[in-house]
Amino acid sequence: MAVEITVPGLADLPWAFYHPRVTAGLRGFYILGGTLADSLINHSPGGAALTVTGLPVINSNHARVTSLSNFFATGLLETQQYTYLAVAKTAATPTGLIDAPLWVGNFAGGTVATRGASLYAAFDGQVRSLAGAGGDNGGVSTTNTSAVAADVTAWRMLFAGANATTNFLRDETANLGDSDPIVGVRAAPTVNPLRLGSGYATFAGVGDLAVAGIWDRWLTDAERAAMTADIRVLLTARGIAGV
Repeated sequence: MAVEITVPGLADLPWAFYHPRVTAGLRGFYILGGTLADSLINHSPGGAALTVTGLPVINSNHARVTSLSNFFATGLLETQQYTYLAVAKTAATPTGLIDAPLWVGNFAGGTVATRGASLYAAFDGQVRSLAGAGGDNGGVSTTNTSAVAADVTAWRMLFAGANATTNFLRDETANLGDSDPIVGVRAAPTVNPLRLGSGYATFAGVGDLAVAGIWDRWLTDAERAAMTADIRVLLTARGIAGV
């Protein structure tokens, strides 16, 4: 009889067997780069693999994505409460939202079904977390945004999310955070599954994505600290330091 030994957070080849430490509520965990096949693996226990749209560029330790054209689809619908993780950077400094990349989310723009919940780079030297309150109601366009000043052209480890009352954003690279009360009652949409490297409108920038994660709840401080420590070991082993 074969015995499988699981060591959460272990950072060593082969990456296909990486097991995230915090699995409660985990829906997707992805390590991008190396090969396309490896990049599509969902390291969440029992989670479905990514599918690819267009031609993301697969580098040794990350994937280069272009919003709206070359990205990954998770097949996961947004949840009312959530945490998104992205280890990411932009290919160039954005000058507006049009050339900014969206790293994790489903922003649909305007009042098209839902504004979604997304983590993205902004043109004014910030990273932002947006939690829409519209659900499937096209007439509700309330958005809740948190922002942290950041050099978006350098690798950053970012957590964005919401609980029942608050929108959160954490830049673990700079040890900075922002939180804002949620206006309205967030409703999770039944359309626009989450994407890595793209939304559904507006954002069309180029970015680099090394690691991404999706939970159906906002992680505790201790859980984020544990994941941050593990991911830093993983990134260093893959040639990305100082995140």
